[in-house]
Order: sequence, then structure tokens, then C-alpha cells
Amino acid sequence: MDGIKATVADAAVKTVDTLTSKPDESQLDPPKDTPFTKEELKKYDGKDENTPIYVGIKGKIYDG
Repeated sequence: MDGIKATVADAAVKTVDTLTSKPDESQLDPPKDTPFTKEELKKYDGKDENTPIYVGIKGKIYDG
């Protein structure tokens, strides 16, 4: 019985997390069409506190 309760609780948490984790797309900046080379992206690694942090994952750039 405890296993069923745990499974139901896990499903509930995942559902709530999915519903609350999505950003409000109306508040997001539009995507930028400026591609970065690997060398350019290295400038945004967080070592300079005056420069934003960018992360490249599977060809998409995300700001931190």
C-alpha cells in the first residue's frame, strides 16, 4: 500500500512541477538570430562578472 501512495505522490509532484515550471512566454524576450561561434561563446563563460553567462546546448544558446 505504501508503494501505491508513493507512486501517486510522485505523479502529483511531477504534474505540479510541469504546470508551474513553464515560464510566462509573454514576458520572454524574442529569440535572437545572431549565431555564436565556439570562440565567441567562450567569452560568456562567467569569468568576467560584467559579462552575461551564455550556455550552448545542442545548437541553442541560453542566457544564465
